[in-house]
Amino acid sequence: MASFPVVFNKCSLLLFILSGGSFELVRADDFKCPALTPTTTERRLRARYFSQDTLNRAVHRDNNTVDVKLRLVLRKFDFNEEEDKLEIHSWFAIHWKDCRSAWDPSAFDNIREIRLPSYFFWKPDIGDFSSADMAKTFPLFRWFMCILYSDGSIMCMPPYNHVVTCSADLTRWPYDTHTCTMTTGSWTHTAREMNISLMEPAIVVNSRSLNREWKLASMKSYKNISKYDCCPNDTFSWVSFEFMLQRHPGGYSSTVVMPAVVLVLLTLLTFWMDPTEMDRLILATVDVVSHILFLQHLGHLLPANGDQTPLIIIFYRDSMILAAMALFASALIPDLRKSSMNLPLWASGLSSWVLQNRFGYIFVLRTLDQKSVGAVSETPRGGDGADSPGPSWPLFTSLLDFLCFVVTLLSYVTLLLGYIP
Repeated sequence: MASFPVVFNKCSLLLFILSGGSFELVRADDFKCPALTPTTTERRLRARYFSQDTLNRAVHRDNNTVDVKLRLVLRKFDFNEEEDKLEIHSWFAIHWKDCRSAWDPSAFDNIREIRLPSYFFWKPDIGDFSSADMAKTFPLFRWFMCILYSDGSIMCMPPYNHVVTCSADLTRWPYDTHTCTMTTGSWTHTAREMNISLMEPAIVVNSRSLNREWKLASMKSYKNISKYDCCPNDTFSWVSFEFMLQRHPGGYSSTVVMPAVVLVLLTLLTFWMDPTEMDRLILATVDVVSHILFLQHLGHLLPANGDQTPLIIIFYRDSMILAAMALFASALIPDLRKSSMNLPLWASGLSSWVLQNRFGYIFVLRTLDQKSVGAVSETPRGGDGADSPGPSWPLFTSLLDFLCFVVTLLSYVTLLLGYIP
């Protein structure tokens, strides 16, 4: 009984087809394809290349030189500073002349160009000398479509994905620039056998948005002829495409650089607060913790593959040391102000020298409270600091606080001068 629905469905479909159904069958004889096939002349022209030599160079004699011209049409690029790789997405225009492939247009209905796959004729063995992926050293060995002209000229523009080894220099991150060089040339032929040169222009940008994180600051190309130890009697020609990349620092300027400026101001501000207030100690502690958190953030943000430490990390590290010094001063100075011991001789001499100096005396009046100022005023300016009354400790701690401020300020100025290019 379970097979009854299946038998019924098959019988219903058969009756529906025999009865004419609700659709109409179209005979194959009634359908005609448009005449899109190539002409007989073009077929005859293409047939000339089916058995052409694809291994030997495109010359009539062995001592002749094949001139190959190159052009890079840049579409997009991606730079990975963690892996030190620049990936270039482009088209690679290659032009050379093969006199064996020329024909007389008048003998072929005035046809002056045809399209053929590259495996029908010889093509240059262009290799990547700067490739980071050895599996892509010969990207032009696969087949691609080319235009063959009646004078024997051949123009090919295959898609080209090149991965260049480029060492990242993060010293001035996030305002860093990197120079990457892509080098190509013949893998086996000498300069006498294959002369490689550049078209004009050699690099063409064919996209408005190359990369959102990096800006192509400059690009140039040049040709070189060199010798190698393996073949001292031969010369080899190759071309290089050089790209200078500059990072867009907008986002990092707001999230990394501006917080550094704020932390600098917080560190300097702690020295101008009353050392007896607990607010100063709290602010100095928050300042040190903030430095530590930002250093941890930069450690996760930047790759640890460089032989030079980025200046922004050095700045945060040294700023953290200065902030720790400010925290130490904020914790030590209140205890020194309450000390009942006599000042050491060197501290007493420094206090006396400040009191004898007019600018130092004005500084004392501006930094000490009224009670301490009155006690200092009663002390003879030329007297011995060791016999001075209690306010000598507040005077010395104020001088010490001011000295720490000056040292911190000069240290920050030095760090900023080293960071600015």
